[in-house]
Amino acid sequence: MKLRLSQNAMRFRLSVSETRRLKEQGRVSETLELPRGQRFDYVLSTDGSQSSTQVEWGAAQLAIRLPAEMTQAFLASADESWSQSIATDSGALKVLIEKDLPCDHGDEPNPQTDRFKVNQFEV
Repeated sequence: MKLRLSQNAMRFRLSVSETRRLKEQGRVSETLELPRGQRFDYVLSTDGSQSSTQVEWGAAQLAIRLPAEMTQAFLASADESWSQSIATDSGALKVLIEKDLPCDHGDEPNPQTDRFKVNQFEV
């Protein structure tokens, strides 16, 4: 799972296997190991009791809880991406979930075989 942060937006890009894991297990996560034994964890999970996306930060973990029904519908669809804006104290935070497509530059860590093909986004 790739995470991109910019201009009060978070974009999560999921490979085919990560999308399948989120669909079947309701959770996908990554860890960024930092110097001196520090870590930064980021987690996408689904929650059947919610109707909107929740963002939590604490103990060096960014946790995004997605409404289960909305997430399942998106993952089963041919849609390439889904987004939701969440109100903040000074505006809005945009959360985007995307199905990962092959890139042209070829230096990405995920193998090309675990990427979605253009116009084929269903898991």
